[in-house]
Amino acid sequence: MDPFGDDPNGRGGQLYFNLGDVSEDILRDSRKAYENGLPTNEVIKNVDSTIWGRVPILQSLVDAFDNQPASRPYQDVGFDGLKNSDEKLFFSDTYIQKIGDVYGTTSTVYSNATNDPSADDFHYFRGSDYDSKSTLILDRYKKFNNPDGNSKTTENSPESYPTAATSQPNTEDLNRDHTLSETESYYQYKVRLDPNEMIVGSNYISDIIETSVKTENGDTRSINWYQFRIPIYQPDDIIGGIRDFKSIRFMRLTLTNFNDPIVCRFATFDLVRGEWRRYNFDLKGDQRLEGIPMLYHDDRYQRP
Repeated sequence: MDPFGDDPNGRGGQLYFNLGDVSEDILRDSRKAYENGLPTNEVIKNVDSTIWGRVPILQSLVDAFDNQPASRPYQDVGFDGLKNSDEKLFFSDTYIQKIGDVYGTTSTVYSNATNDPSADDFHYFRGSDYDSKSTLILDRYKKFNNPDGNSKTTENSPESYPTAATSQPNTEDLNRDHTLSETESYYQYKVRLDPNEMIVGSNYISDIIETSVKTENGDTRSINWYQFRIPIYQPDDIIGGIRDFKSIRFMRLTLTNFNDPIVCRFATFDLVRGEWRRYNFDLKGDQRLEGIPMLYHDDRYQRP
Protein backbone atom coordinates (compact mmCIF):
# COMPACT_ATOMS: atom_id res chain seq x y z
CA MET A 1 0.00 0.00 0.00
CA ASP A 2 1.21 3.50 -0.85
CA PRO A 3 3.37 4.52 2.17
CA PHE A 4 3.07 8.16 1.12
CA GLY A 5 -0.72 8.26 0.90
CA ASP A 6 -0.95 10.55 3.92
CA ASP A 7 2.16 12.57 3.04
CA PRO A 8 2.69 12.78 -0.75
CA ASN A 9 5.53 15.25 -0.24
CA GLY A 10 7.37 13.04 2.26
CA ARG A 11 11.01 12.09 1.88
CA GLY A 12 11.64 8.46 1.05
CA GLY A 13 14.36 5.93 1.73
CA GLN A 14 15.54 2.46 0.75
CA LEU A 15 14.11 -0.99 1.32
CA TYR A 16 16.65 -3.83 1.13
CA PHE A 17 15.98 -7.54 0.68
CA ASN A 18 18.71 -10.05 1.57
CA LEU A 19 18.29 -13.61 0.29
CA GLY A 20 20.70 -16.29 1.48
CA ASP A 21 22.57 -16.77 4.77
CA VAL A 22 22.33 -13.93 7.30
CA SER A 23 23.81 -13.75 10.78
CA GLU A 24 21.65 -14.91 13.68
CA ASP A 25 23.82 -12.97 16.12
CA ILE A 26 21.45 -10.06 16.79
CA LEU A 27 23.66 -8.70 19.57
CA ARG A 28 27.05 -8.81 17.90
CA ASP A 29 29.01 -10.57 20.63
CA SER A 30 29.42 -14.07 19.11
CA ARG A 31 27.41 -15.46 22.03
CA LYS A 32 24.03 -17.17 21.70
CA ALA A 33 21.37 -15.48 23.80
CA TYR A 34 18.38 -17.60 24.79
CA GLU A 35 15.94 -16.76 27.59
CA ASN A 36 15.41 -20.29 28.90
CA GLY A 37 19.09 -20.45 29.89
CA LEU A 38 18.79 -17.49 32.31
CA PRO A 39 18.46 -17.86 36.11
CA THR A 40 15.03 -18.80 37.45
CA ASN A 41 15.25 -16.61 40.58
CA GLU A 42 17.19 -13.71 42.04
CA VAL A 43 20.36 -15.80 42.39
CA ILE A 44 22.52 -14.91 39.38
CA LYS A 45 24.37 -18.00 38.19
CA ASN A 46 25.45 -19.79 35.02
CA VAL A 47 25.63 -16.53 33.07
CA ASP A 48 28.36 -14.33 31.65
CA SER A 49 28.39 -10.57 31.03
CA THR A 50 28.98 -8.80 27.73
CA ILE A 51 28.61 -5.17 26.69
CA TRP A 52 24.97 -5.96 25.83
CA GLY A 53 23.94 -7.67 29.07
CA ARG A 54 23.90 -11.26 30.33
CA VAL A 55 24.16 -14.46 28.29
CA PRO A 56 23.82 -18.08 29.48
CA ILE A 57 26.95 -20.20 29.61
CA LEU A 58 25.13 -23.56 29.63
CA GLN A 59 24.19 -25.41 26.48
CA SER A 60 20.51 -25.19 25.54
CA LEU A 61 18.99 -28.67 25.44
CA VAL A 62 15.27 -27.91 25.37
CA ASP A 63 13.37 -25.02 23.84
CA ALA A 64 11.06 -24.19 26.75
CA PHE A 65 10.86 -22.01 29.85
CA ASP A 66 11.11 -23.32 33.40
CA ASN A 67 7.85 -25.00 34.46
CA GLN A 68 7.31 -22.78 37.50
CA PRO A 69 5.25 -19.62 36.75
CA ALA A 70 7.27 -17.74 39.38
CA SER A 71 10.39 -18.23 37.23
CA ARG A 72 8.95 -16.54 34.17
CA PRO A 73 9.62 -12.90 35.19
CA TYR A 74 13.32 -13.78 35.61
CA GLN A 75 13.68 -15.53 32.24
CA ASP A 76 11.25 -13.65 30.00
CA VAL A 77 13.42 -10.51 29.84
CA GLY A 78 14.57 -10.27 26.22
CA PHE A 79 17.86 -10.77 24.42
CA ASP A 80 19.89 -8.68 26.88
CA GLY A 81 19.06 -11.05 29.74
CA LEU A 82 18.13 -8.11 31.99
CA LYS A 83 14.95 -6.93 33.66
CA ASN A 84 14.29 -3.18 33.60
CA SER A 85 15.65 -2.76 37.12
CA ASP A 86 18.85 -4.58 36.10
CA GLU A 87 19.07 -2.57 32.87
CA LYS A 88 19.12 0.67 34.89
CA LEU A 89 22.15 -0.54 36.83
CA PHE A 90 23.89 -2.17 33.88
CA PHE A 91 23.59 0.83 31.52
CA SER A 92 23.70 3.61 34.10
CA ASP A 93 27.13 4.99 33.25
CA THR A 94 27.41 4.01 29.59
CA TYR A 95 24.00 5.15 28.41
CA ILE A 96 21.53 6.69 30.87
CA GLN A 97 23.95 9.25 32.30
CA LYS A 98 24.97 10.37 28.81
CA ILE A 99 21.32 10.84 27.85
CA GLY A 100 20.85 13.03 30.90
CA ASP A 101 23.94 15.10 30.09
CA VAL A 102 22.77 15.78 26.54
CA TYR A 103 19.00 16.18 26.92
CA GLY A 104 18.59 16.92 30.64
CA THR A 105 17.15 14.77 33.40
CA THR A 106 13.68 16.33 33.03
CA SER A 107 13.34 15.49 29.33
CA THR A 108 11.01 12.84 27.91
CA VAL A 109 13.89 10.99 26.28
CA TYR A 110 15.66 10.68 29.64
CA SER A 111 12.46 9.40 31.26
CA ASN A 112 12.06 6.77 28.54
CA ALA A 113 15.71 5.72 28.85
CA THR A 114 15.33 5.35 32.61
CA ASN A 115 12.10 3.37 32.52
CA ASP A 116 13.29 0.94 29.83
CA PRO A 117 16.97 1.46 28.92
CA SER A 118 16.99 -1.30 26.28
CA ALA A 119 13.66 -0.16 24.76
CA ASP A 120 12.60 -3.80 24.52
CA ASP A 121 9.45 -3.91 26.68
CA PHE A 122 6.56 -5.89 25.22
CA HIS A 123 2.96 -4.69 25.28
CA TYR A 124 0.00 -6.76 24.14
CA PHE A 125 -2.16 -5.07 21.52
CA ARG A 126 -5.00 -5.02 24.03
CA GLY A 127 -4.79 -3.39 27.44
CA SER A 128 -6.81 -1.30 29.87
CA ASP A 129 -4.27 1.52 29.52
CA TYR A 130 -4.71 1.50 25.73
CA ASP A 131 -8.50 1.39 26.09
CA SER A 132 -8.61 4.31 28.50
CA LYS A 133 -6.68 6.47 26.02
CA SER A 134 -8.55 5.18 22.92
CA THR A 135 -5.18 4.24 21.44
CA LEU A 136 -5.16 3.85 17.66
CA ILE A 137 -4.56 0.45 16.09
CA LEU A 138 -1.09 1.29 14.75
CA ASP A 139 0.08 2.50 18.16
CA ARG A 140 -1.25 -0.65 19.81
CA TYR A 141 1.22 -2.79 17.85
CA LYS A 142 4.33 -0.64 18.24
CA LYS A 143 5.68 -2.77 21.11
CA PHE A 144 4.15 -6.09 20.10
CA ASN A 145 7.39 -7.45 18.61
CA ASN A 146 9.54 -6.54 21.61
CA PRO A 147 10.92 -9.54 23.54
CA ASP A 148 10.94 -8.37 27.18
CA GLY A 149 7.76 -9.78 28.76
CA ASN A 150 6.18 -11.25 25.62
CA SER A 151 5.64 -14.70 27.18
CA LYS A 152 3.71 -13.91 30.34
CA THR A 153 1.85 -16.75 32.01
CA THR A 154 -1.81 -16.46 32.96
CA GLU A 155 -0.77 -15.86 36.56
CA ASN A 156 1.55 -13.00 35.52
CA SER A 157 -0.85 -11.35 33.08
CA PRO A 158 -1.75 -7.74 34.00
CA GLU A 159 -5.23 -8.24 32.53
CA SER A 160 -8.04 -10.75 33.07
CA TYR A 161 -7.19 -12.38 29.74
CA PRO A 162 -3.95 -13.88 28.35
CA THR A 163 -1.48 -11.22 27.15
CA ALA A 164 1.35 -13.32 25.70
CA ALA A 165 2.57 -13.16 22.13
CA THR A 166 4.29 -16.56 22.30
CA SER A 167 4.94 -19.38 24.73
CA GLN A 168 8.43 -20.06 23.37
CA PRO A 169 11.58 -18.38 24.72
CA ASN A 170 13.25 -15.74 22.58
CA THR A 171 16.55 -16.91 21.14
CA GLU A 172 19.10 -15.75 18.61
CA ASP A 173 18.93 -19.23 17.09
CA LEU A 174 16.36 -18.26 14.44
CA ASN A 175 16.03 -21.67 12.78
CA ARG A 176 16.19 -23.59 16.08
CA ASP A 177 19.10 -25.84 15.06
CA HIS A 178 20.98 -25.24 18.36
CA THR A 179 23.83 -23.38 16.67
CA LEU A 180 24.52 -19.67 16.23
CA SER A 181 25.31 -18.90 12.61
CA GLU A 182 27.26 -15.69 12.00
CA THR A 183 27.59 -16.17 8.23
CA GLU A 184 26.77 -13.18 6.04
CA SER A 185 26.45 -14.51 2.49
CA TYR A 186 23.47 -13.35 0.47
CA TYR A 187 22.06 -11.69 -2.62
CA GLN A 188 20.93 -8.13 -2.06
CA TYR A 189 18.08 -6.27 -3.79
CA LYS A 190 17.45 -2.57 -3.36
CA VAL A 191 14.02 -0.96 -3.67
CA ARG A 192 13.72 2.83 -3.51
CA LEU A 193 10.60 4.00 -1.72
CA ASP A 194 10.26 7.55 -3.01
CA PRO A 195 6.99 9.34 -3.87
CA ASN A 196 8.57 10.58 -7.12
CA GLU A 197 9.54 7.09 -8.31
CA MET A 198 6.34 5.13 -7.68
CA ILE A 199 5.51 4.50 -11.36
CA VAL A 200 5.15 1.36 -13.48
CA GLY A 201 8.40 0.35 -15.17
CA SER A 202 10.57 1.99 -12.54
CA ASN A 203 12.00 0.61 -9.35
CA TYR A 204 10.65 -2.94 -9.97
CA ILE A 205 7.02 -1.72 -10.01
CA SER A 206 5.00 -3.83 -12.46
CA ASP A 207 1.44 -2.78 -11.66
CA ILE A 208 -0.55 -0.16 -9.77
CA ILE A 209 -4.09 -0.74 -8.55
CA GLU A 210 -6.12 2.27 -7.44
CA THR A 211 -8.98 1.70 -5.04
CA SER A 212 -11.42 3.84 -3.09
CA VAL A 213 -11.86 3.37 0.64
CA LYS A 214 -14.13 4.90 3.22
CA THR A 215 -12.22 6.40 6.14
CA GLU A 216 -13.27 6.65 9.78
CA ASN A 217 -14.58 10.20 9.35
CA GLY A 218 -16.95 9.08 6.58
CA ASP A 219 -14.96 10.51 3.68
CA THR A 220 -14.01 8.50 0.60
CA ARG A 221 -10.44 8.67 -0.62
CA SER A 222 -8.32 6.99 -3.27
CA ILE A 223 -5.29 4.91 -2.41
CA ASN A 224 -2.78 3.02 -4.55
CA TRP A 225 -1.47 -0.51 -4.16
CA TYR A 226 1.84 -1.29 -5.86
CA GLN A 227 3.04 -4.64 -7.16
CA PHE A 228 6.81 -5.11 -7.09
CA ARG A 229 8.34 -7.95 -9.13
CA ILE A 230 12.03 -8.32 -8.33
CA PRO A 231 14.04 -10.72 -10.54
CA ILE A 232 16.06 -12.72 -8.02
CA TYR A 233 18.62 -13.75 -10.65
CA GLN A 234 19.57 -10.10 -11.11
CA PRO A 235 20.71 -8.93 -7.64
CA ASP A 236 21.95 -5.40 -7.06
CA ASP A 237 24.82 -6.71 -4.95
CA ILE A 238 26.34 -10.02 -3.83
CA ILE A 239 27.65 -10.22 -0.27
CA GLY A 240 29.95 -13.03 0.83
CA GLY A 241 30.69 -16.19 -1.09
CA ILE A 242 27.19 -17.18 -2.16
CA ARG A 243 27.18 -18.66 -5.67
CA ASP A 244 23.73 -20.05 -6.43
CA PHE A 245 20.18 -20.45 -5.14
CA LYS A 246 20.42 -24.09 -4.07
CA SER A 247 20.61 -23.33 -0.35
CA ILE A 248 18.64 -20.21 0.62
CA ARG A 249 18.03 -20.28 4.36
CA PHE A 250 16.87 -16.78 5.29
CA MET A 251 15.33 -13.61 3.95
CA ARG A 252 16.06 -10.33 5.73
CA LEU A 253 14.26 -7.05 5.16
CA THR A 254 15.80 -3.71 6.14
CA LEU A 255 14.55 -0.14 5.91
CA THR A 256 17.10 2.67 6.01
CA ASN A 257 17.74 6.36 5.25
CA PHE A 258 14.20 7.47 6.11
CA ASN A 259 13.94 10.93 7.67
CA ASP A 260 10.17 10.85 8.15
CA PRO A 261 8.04 8.10 9.73
CA ILE A 262 6.14 5.90 7.26
CA VAL A 263 3.87 2.88 7.58
CA CYS A 264 4.44 -0.01 5.17
CA ARG A 265 1.50 -2.37 4.64
CA PHE A 266 2.38 -5.54 2.71
CA ALA A 267 -0.45 -7.60 1.23
CA THR A 268 1.64 -10.69 0.35
CA PHE A 269 5.24 -11.87 0.02
CA ASP A 270 5.49 -14.39 -2.81
CA LEU A 271 8.35 -16.27 -4.44
CA VAL A 272 7.13 -16.95 -7.99
CA ARG A 273 8.89 -19.74 -9.86
CA GLY A 274 8.81 -20.41 -13.60
CA GLU A 275 9.07 -23.95 -14.99
CA TRP A 276 9.74 -23.18 -18.66
CA ARG A 277 12.39 -25.34 -20.35
CA ARG A 278 13.46 -25.64 -23.97
CA TYR A 279 12.50 -28.85 -25.81
CA ASN A 280 15.30 -29.64 -28.29
CA PHE A 281 13.79 -32.72 -29.95
CA ASP A 282 11.29 -33.20 -32.77
CA LEU A 283 7.67 -33.43 -31.73
CA LYS A 284 6.53 -36.57 -33.56
CA GLY A 285 2.93 -36.87 -34.56
CA ASP A 286 2.44 -33.24 -35.61
CA GLN A 287 4.01 -32.51 -38.99
CA ARG A 288 3.33 -28.76 -38.66
CA LEU A 289 5.60 -28.52 -35.58
CA GLU A 290 8.19 -31.13 -36.53
CA GLY A 291 11.76 -29.88 -36.18
CA ILE A 292 10.77 -26.57 -34.48
CA PRO A 293 12.35 -25.99 -31.03
CA MET A 294 9.55 -25.54 -28.50
CA LEU A 295 9.06 -24.35 -24.92
CA TYR A 296 6.86 -26.50 -22.73
CA HIS A 297 5.22 -25.98 -19.36
CA ASP A 298 2.87 -28.34 -17.52
CA ASP A 299 2.60 -30.56 -20.64
CA ARG A 300 1.17 -27.70 -22.69
CA TYR A 301 3.20 -26.74 -25.78
CA GLN A 302 3.54 -23.19 -27.06
CA ARG A 303 5.59 -21.56 -29.76
CA PRO A 304 8.83 -19.88 -28.54
